[in-house]
Formats: sequence, structure tokens, C-alpha cells
Amino acid sequence: MLAVQTLVLAVLLWLAFRVLRRAAGGFSTGGVDGSGGGDKTTLSAGAAAAAAAAAAGRSPREAQLVADTWEFAAESELPPHTTAARVLILYATEYGFSKDVARRVAAALATGTTPTDGEGGAGAAVAAAAAAAFEDDPYDDDEGGAVGSGLSGLRSAVAAAASSRGGGSLPPLVPRVVNMAEWRAVRLGREGVVLVVMSTTGDGVVPSEATELKEALEMDGVGALRLDADASAGGKLPRYSVLALGDRGYPHFCRGGIIMEELLDGAIAAAMREQGEAAAAAAGAAGEPSMNGNGTAAVASTAALTARQDVDQEDWASITDWLSRTVAALSDLHRVGQLPTVVVGGNGDDDAAMDMGNHAAGSVDYLFDAIRAYAAEEGAKNEAGGSTALTHYSRNAPLMAAVVEKTTLTDPTAVVPDVDRKEVVRVVFDTTGSSLAYTAGDALGIVPHNDPATVARVLVALAADGGEEVGPTVGSGGAPASPPVAGGGLGTGVGGGGGGGGGSSSSSGASAVAPTTLREALTSAVDLKTVRAELLAALARAAHAPGQRSRAAALAASPTELATYASDREVLDALADFPSAALTPRELLKALRPLHARYYSVSSSPVTSPTAVAITVDVLRYTLRGVPRQGVASSQLADRVALGDRVGVFITANAHFRLPTDGATPIVMIGPGTGIAPFVGFLEERAARGGNGRNVLFTGCRHEQQDFLYGTKLRAAAAARTLELHAAFSRDGPAKVYVQHLMAAVADDLWELVDRARAHVYVCGDASRMAGDVHAAWLAIVRRGRECDTAAAETYMADLEKAGRYQRDVWAS
Repeated sequence: MLAVQTLVLAVLLWLAFRVLRRAAGGFSTGGVDGSGGGDKTTLSAGAAAAAAAAAAGRSPREAQLVADTWEFAAESELPPHTTAARVLILYATEYGFSKDVARRVAAALATGTTPTDGEGGAGAAVAAAAAAAFEDDPYDDDEGGAVGSGLSGLRSAVAAAASSRGGGSLPPLVPRVVNMAEWRAVRLGREGVVLVVMSTTGDGVVPSEATELKEALEMDGVGALRLDADASAGGKLPRYSVLALGDRGYPHFCRGGIIMEELLDGAIAAAMREQGEAAAAAAGAAGEPSMNGNGTAAVASTAALTARQDVDQEDWASITDWLSRTVAALSDLHRVGQLPTVVVGGNGDDDAAMDMGNHAAGSVDYLFDAIRAYAAEEGAKNEAGGSTALTHYSRNAPLMAAVVEKTTLTDPTAVVPDVDRKEVVRVVFDTTGSSLAYTAGDALGIVPHNDPATVARVLVALAADGGEEVGPTVGSGGAPASPPVAGGGLGTGVGGGGGGGGGSSSSSGASAVAPTTLREALTSAVDLKTVRAELLAALARAAHAPGQRSRAAALAASPTELATYASDREVLDALADFPSAALTPRELLKALRPLHARYYSVSSSPVTSPTAVAITVDVLRYTLRGVPRQGVASSQLADRVALGDRVGVFITANAHFRLPTDGATPIVMIGPGTGIAPFVGFLEERAARGGNGRNVLFTGCRHEQQDFLYGTKLRAAAAARTLELHAAFSRDGPAKVYVQHLMAAVADDLWELVDRARAHVYVCGDASRMAGDVHAAWLAIVRRGRECDTAAAETYMADLEKAGRYQRDVWAS
């Protein structure tokens, strides 16, 4: 324990050194605009509190939670008796981008609303904290950021919105940032303003960090708000807004954010109704008229602060628009006296009161004690061996699981055209001795590393040997580097593929290791496939040849031109296109996106394989610009991971892709190609549990002799009459035949199954074509069965989906 605490103190001292170095190097802490002067540098409230916690012998867990939560909050630095407004920012992320956005929003809110106050105080404190946090900002507007998403741009948007509404300036905002996984430390009923930054994973699934809160809101929405007595008796409920992050390549775009907004809407509306009923009862008992004269208390029509903003990937213009609207709404609330504020400042003055209508509370932020209690509770569970944290493996804290089986499912000797050649492998991981648990229908996340050969070529392009120290490196999305993985990297399946990986074998462990050398960073921290605007902007700044400089700048400034350019190029290609641009290692690293995890549908069931998880991997091999390429994770698993090697893995729950609890309920499964993956686990579980429900499967491939995945097992099940198999081999006959054609051939039977036998329908596979074609086939079946038009058929399918009987797990390829 002493060693861990020493490490935490060392990290905090390093953070302090960064702030001091920045100040000594000419960064002015006198104001958020860089004006003013002075040499006083103050650690953020989070860093200072974390240092104090560590020095007081408190747990590293508590120190880290404190540092993360109050990273940009400087309440104690505000002048005495300053009126301020606290804001809670809750985020849930799968890759790290939501966390990065949440931190930038927090920094912008703090620096954009805290007054400049000479060489010390809150203005200097939040500016210094932001400068230290985003010292190497890949989005920095002041350094020619390509997408206007640097902290200075967000801060300017906040400042403009705060001052544009009239009626007095918005008070300083004090943001606190909390990972949704730690939601039990938060009492939403004590928050005045809550901003939710929410990613979506898989086919419309909330990130694993949000699963517990989602389930709590579903089971008991009002209870999950954790209202205090005064809130339950009519105190004000939080105003909130949701920033939903997603990818339009998936059918359920931003569904994670939509789900969380709906749950919060429902919970707060229910709390409002309870308040109204309680107030009406109290008024009746006292012989007083009700608040609105008709027997119920008047309550606010909505708790939404602003409309939800759906964001496609890294669309910073939309993020900035949402932030501007949010701050404008806060200004409007403040102007009419409805923004909850506290009187703080004076280095911890405790005599202030919270101004929330008729309610008062002490100025000390309840979260300090709540975080401390939460950390202590988690620590006690750890010591007792019952910690729920042990089960929370993630991208940044994976289980290092040994590969115990690798089976090639395709026949490399089959005689097929080269263009149709496929390679698919089944990989099984041993989870014995761990707390990793899964359910049939979940996805397995793989922590990827880049191919050592690709890393070597990047080092040549940089004229580097790889041993250069680059410090603890994170990608611009905020995700720390991956732990070492045998053979390198990993990925396609749910979520698609990328390119290979490198690294050394590692024993089982749950901590991510931040790389310190350039080779390690290129191997495990950054994406060497995706060409981003930030990379072109960096090349434009570094290019010596005028033509190359202008070309790179033009590409960085035009999303349309960039999309065309990047469609057949990877990072190495971009570096070769601009040879006069000699990027430093640090410049390149901060211009690349973080290396994301890859997700694969689980191809096993915990009922039959409780200590093993299987996946089905389509090995991606392709050619770009005449050069052979390969997927990051898929080629890693196929080529560079041997039996016994350990790979970082974690489970992503997919609550929207579950077998019916009743084994007598029929199921219809549609999954061509690797879309068969989850249905292997479904069939294993249905057979093990018994039950006489019909199992109907539509699957297929290009050539029966080459890539009929799990064909032997499926034919055996069909022969045993436990499976009704419909297989389409699209390129074996004179005309292409797909699963939707086989569905049409048995349309009447499918209609009977769905409409009368109440079958559950599952679709898994490619979202770009297959999912749409299969949905169209179902619409045709419904139109025929109900003798209705397309609109009515769409309504029928939508109702089926709402009832959990039409479930899709699809991905963009």
C-alpha cells in the first residue's frame, strides 16, 4: 500500500511540475485570455485535494477520484462571498472520447465564466489547470487546429453565450466531472445542473460504465435520483441536458444518449408527480387550496435544460453548439432567479448558503464527503473480497486472458475466385480464476496493438529509433495506452477492423500501462490507420514546400476533400505524401486518434462454457494504393497470437440482444457470414437448458465449400431436428441468393411464428446492406400477413422492437 501511495504522490508532483513549468515558460496565469502577469501558479482543486488526501494517508482510489472530479473546480480560490453555480458533468465512455469531451466542457465552463483577477485567485487557478491538462492539445485553435475544437474555441463559445442574454452576467460555474461508473457517489437530487456526455457502443448499447445507472433508473427511477428529504418534499429537481455521441454508420445512432435521456425524463417526471401529490395532500390536510386549483400541485413541465444534441463521431461544431445553448439556458435561468447557486470563496469559508428558492444548505460541496465514503466502501469490498470493481474489466483495465483455442473455420484449399477468398478463425479465451462474467449475446472487447512492421515503418518516416521518451501518452480521445499484449494487436467483428499490432507477452493483470517510449506509444496508444484533419493540419504547419503546405492545409479545412483523400490512405500514406513535413514524434502522436478497442459478438454460452469465451473473427486483408494491408486486431489474432499467449479482453453487455427466458418460445435468427457468431452461443444455451421452442436459423456465405461457418455443427443440429436451417450460398449458383430470399420463400411460416407463436427475432451482421435488406423482407412479410401498407408494417415492427422481440446486433463495415 505504501508503494502505491508513493506512486500517487509522484504522479501528483509530476502534474504540479507541469503547471509550474508552463508558468515559468511564459504562460500567464493572470487570466483566461493570457493577459495580465504574475508568477503565482495554483494547482487545480482536484490536484490539491488529491495531494492532501494522499498526504493524509487516504487511499489512492480516493485521491484519484478527487483529482478527477475537481480537476477544473476552484471554489476555494474565488473571492470571499462569491456567488457561484455548481455543475455536475456525468460521462460514460467506451473508447475515451466522452471523457475527453467531458473534461473539455468542464474546462471551458470554468475558464469561460470565472473572472480574470490579476495574478492570483480563481481565474489564474482554472487557467493553469486547463493549461496543464491540455498542454499538448491536438485540437488547439491557437495552433491552427483543424476543427475548431480546442479549449480556446470552446471557452470563447461559453463566454459569448454567458454574456449575450442580458440581465446580468452568469456567475462563475464550478464543474465537477464524474464517471458514470461511480454514480453511487452522486446524489442527483442535490444537483442543480447535470450535464450528461454519453457514448453509444455496439448497436445502440450504453457503455459498460453506464450499465449500473441505467439498470437502477429502469428498476426505480425516483430511487436512483437519491433525493434528499427536502427534495422529496418539494425541493427543486436538477435541470439537465444530454450530449449524445455516436456514429451514423450504425442504425441506432446515439441510442445510448437517447436511452439515458428517456430514463432521466421518466425518473424526474415521476419525482415531480410525487412532489405534486405530496403537496396536494398537505394542502388538503391543512384545508388550503392546491397550488393549481384542481387538486394537484403545479410542477415544471420538463427538467430538460436544452434539447439533446446528437453528435456524429468528432463533430466539434455540434458539440460547441450544444455547449453554447446550454450556457445560454443557464444564463436565462440565472436572470429569472432559478439557477441554483452557492455563496463560496475565501479559501473554504463555510458560512455561505445555497440559494435554491426557499431552501438553504451549507456551502461545502456534499460530493467531497460522498466521494470519500464511496472510496472507503469500495476499499472495504476489496479487502473483503466482494468488490464489484473486480468484475468491471474495461478497455483501460482489461483481463489478460490466455488463448486456449484457435480454429480456422474456412477452407483455404477451396477453389474459389481470389476476390471471394475469406479467412475466419474461432478464438477461445480462458477466464478461469477471474471475475469476468458474460451472457450469450454480449460482445467481447479486445485491446489492440499495432503491427510491429507498421510501427517500424512509421519510425523510419520519423527518422527515429523508437527509444525516444515521450512521457505517459494518451490519444487525443483521452484513452490511456493499452497494456502489453502478446504479439501485438487485435480487431473486426462487432465494430469492424483495423490493422495489426506488436508487443510482448504479459501475465494476467488488470491495469493499463502507459507507454513511455515512442515505440510503445505507436504500438499501443494511437491509431495508425485513420487519417484525421488534425494530422493534415500538423503536416501543413511542418511542411517546408509551399505546395505541400497549401495542399495539406486545404485538406484539413475541407471535410469533403479530406473524406475523399482519406478513403484510400492510412497514416503512413499521408506522411509519404508530404515529405517536406518533418514532424517530431510528439507532433505526430498528438495528431493521431487513440487506438480503439475492437468488439466481437461472443460465440459461446456461460451455461456450457462458464470459464471460457469464444469469438468468431473475420480476418481483414486488403490492398490500398497497390500495397497489401491487414486489420489491426484480426490479423493479430490470426497471425501473431499463439496458444498460451495472453490478450487484454473485457465484456461489453448487450442487454438488447438476449434470449427469451422461456425455452418454449420460438426464436428466428438471421445472421449471414460472421453474423452467425452470437447464434452459436444461443443454440448451445437453448440445447443445454432444454425446452421445445423452435430454433429457426437463416445464415449463408459466398461459397459452401469455403466459408460455411460452423457448417458441420449446424448440419448436425438440423439432422437432430433441434434446428431448422436455411442456408444461402450467394455465389455458388447462376444467380445470387441471400438470406432475404430464403425468408421470402417461407414468408407464411415466419408470419405465423411472429404473429401467433410470438417468436423472438434476432438479426446480426453488416448494417450497411444486410440489415436493411432483412428489415425490408420483414416488412413484406408483415404487409402480406396483415394485408396492410408499409407504414402500418413499420409500426408493427417498431412495436415488436419495443417489446424486445425484434433485436438487432449490427455493425458498420
